[in-house]
Formats: sequence, structure tokens, C-alpha cells
Amino acid sequence: MSKKFLRRSALALAATATLLPVAPAIAQDAPKLQIGGTTYTKWLYGNMRDQGALYNFTTIPGEGYGDNGQGTELELLLNARISSQVEVRGRIHSRFSQNFWTNFGGFGGDPSKPCVNGDCGEFDPRSNEYIKIRGLTARFTPGFLFFPDLVARIARLTAKPIHVHLMVEAEIVEAQTRQFIEAGADLISVHAENGEAGLRAVRLAHELGAEAGVVLRLETPVAAVTPFLSEVAFVTLLGTSIGVKGQSLSEKACPRLIEARALMRKAGREADIVLAADGGIRHETVPLLRAAGAETVVLGSLAFGDPDLARRMAWLHGLEVAA
Repeated sequence: MSKKFLRRSALALAATATLLPVAPAIAQDAPKLQIGGTTYTKWLYGNMRDQGALYNFTTIPGEGYGDNGQGTELELLLNARISSQVEVRGRIHSRFSQNFWTNFGGFGGDPSKPCVNGDCGEFDPRSNEYIKIRGLTARFTPGFLFFPDLVARIARLTAKPIHVHLMVEAEIVEAQTRQFIEAGADLISVHAENGEAGLRAVRLAHELGAEAGVVLRLETPVAAVTPFLSEVAFVTLLGTSIGVKGQSLSEKACPRLIEARALMRKAGREADIVLAADGGIRHETVPLLRAAGAETVVLGSLAFGDPDLARRMAWLHGLEVAA
């Protein structure tokens, strides 16, 4: 696929499938449970809090309130790989208001006796202030069922190149590259944040007969694109943060485009790579991005919300890049 074809098609709004981040692949097929954790004890002296003692509530004058006393916290980390398709993680967090080591972890004593002013005694299970589950997450399959089928259907309906932007973790970027190219994608863009896995995905795309591109998040230094420049035909810079719809274009977007073009020129690849902008694409921002060196933009509502798409595309094609 020639750059001329890529450039012409990109400026004419190439079909682009952008996928949300997904879970990494899980290598093991057999179920697996990993358990780890930490324990730590705090000794505090102070009187800044007045909503009851965080630790060691006692009846001793001056120690019944505030952040006085000694307490121990436990955190149990669980990571369960239920199958090759599902991974579940969670943390169980517990705090004891008495010394964990002297009250055997909060077990013992006589729960039938009343607590006095919040003090349940050194060996009482009620000295455990709380137990809570934190950070419970579930991560599912590395494979997509719907999107490759969509790409395959689009490929049967158009001769224009299909560009798939893979916003996935490094563990699955190569597998996803293969899956979408086999479905009919002509150009796969991976994230520079994928590192060596991203470079391997770029080379895999070439082996499978497709072109490859690289994408940079807004917070990633532009120099991170350098290892990819000798191997890609497309460089895309995001002008907004990922995951928040309706953001305005960052003030860093245009200077980053200028910096990227300078790196392409230094690598001797300026004529071979299409420089694209994605995010914050508005009627008033596209001329700025074009002047900063963008050759194409990833259109959304600016195109599909325009009642006259042909006129909108003609306007885009007429914008001039800075000399």
C-alpha cells in the first residue's frame, strides 16, 4: 500500500476503528490463586482529631479522643486466575484498634462483657475496627468477538484502507494485530506505550502484508515515537486525554505535532510518514492542527454531524500546512 494511497484516503476520512483498552491476555489455562499481603503497626501521639480515637480508644484521661495509641493494619492481596478467560483481583483490609500481637489478631477475650467508653479490652474480637474489601476487579478475555467481524464487513463494502487504532495493553497487542489484519484491516496503529511489544506488533503487521502506525498519548513525551519511525507509515498524536468525552484540545497538541515532524525529518522519514491528530477535533481547532503539520485528523462529530459532508471534506482538503 503506497503512502500516496494512504495519504489520499486519510484526508478523505479513512474508516477508523478505535477500540477501548482491554484486559491483558492470561497465559495460564489452569485455575490459579495467589495470596500475599502486608502488616504494619502504628504508634501515634496527638490530639488533632476530635471524632473519636482512630486507634486504641481507652478510658485514660486525654487518650480517649484524637489520634493517640497503637493500632495494627493488615492487608490481604488476592489474585485468582479462574480460567484463561477470567482474572479476579481484590484486597481485604482490616484494622485493629489494639495491638495485634498481644491480642492474637483480635481474637480472644469475653465478648459477653460490655465495652467501657468504646474500650473492649485487649483480648476482645471487637477491638477489630473494621474489615473491608478494596479494589475488587474482574478482567475478561483478550479476544474481541464483535469488532473484527465489523472490520470484515466493512472491508467487503469499500476499497478504501481500513485503519484500526489498537488501544490495548502490551500483553495482547500482537494477538490483536493479527486478529484485525486477518479480518481485513490495512493499517494497524499501536501505542508507543506498548514498548517492545508494540514494535513486535509493527513487524508482525508487515509480515502479514499490512501497514503499521504508532500513537502517542497526550502525556507521553514525543520522543517516545523515535524507535518506531523507521518502521511505520503513520504517526498519530492524541490531543486530549483518553477516556473523557468532549474535551477541548490541549494547548500542548500543536507544539507536539511540530516536535514530531522535526523527529520525522531528523530520521529521514518525513516524506514517508503521515502525521495525524486525534482528539479535540473541532471546526476551530483543525486549522491550528493543520498549520502545525497534521496531514490528517480523526473525524467524529465534525464529519458525521455535518449535514453537508462533501462540503466539510472540501474544506478540510483546502487547509494549508505551515511552510
